[in-house]
Amino acid sequence: MKSKVLVVDDHPMIIHAIEAMVHEIAPELDILQSRTLLHAMGSCRDRVDICLILLDLSLPDSSHTDGLALLHKEVPDVPIVVYTGQEHASVRSACLRAGAVDFVTKSGNRDALYEVVERLLARFIHRPDSVRTRLKVVLSARQSDVLRLLLEGGTTREIGAALTISEATVKTHIKVIYSRTQCRNRVELFQWHVAGQKAIS
Repeated sequence: MKSKVLVVDDHPMIIHAIEAMVHEIAPELDILQSRTLLHAMGSCRDRVDICLILLDLSLPDSSHTDGLALLHKEVPDVPIVVYTGQEHASVRSACLRAGAVDFVTKSGNRDALYEVVERLLARFIHRPDSVRTRLKVVLSARQSDVLRLLLEGGTTREIGAALTISEATVKTHIKVIYSRTQCRNRVELFQWHVAGQKAIS
């Protein structure tokens, strides 16, 4: 059974854009759409294969974080990412308290949501058998450190802070890692790593 990403938003254009982004990261995943909280709750009850929920905080039948809290209660083990036009720090804090694993503002660039989704899907998708094994990859000590933190799910900001380097430097290292491993994103990088570990063991 295929894993699925549930997108909860009442704007068709936004749903379409998010679908395109998810398929770019993990083309084998199916996308479920819900335009109301009620429909989303039904999708969560009916399916056990949802691996990620992307939730617009403003829905016709949901107020503030009430819908988020209900979804989290229904599927406590499924990560929920909130994306919203509300940028106040108090909204972010309320969402994290209500069960969101991350919070992205709509005014930010696409890369912010892309990075969050890519990081979370890398944890839940395992397809080592379908990945070309590329073991003869030479990385510098610093690139190896960045790779390790990437595989642990770190953001570029977190990796930079851990290694005391700038986010720009982290992104440069990541670009080199992707090029040398022939991976396009974190999902493939995770799978490449798993395939390599199996080949070694």
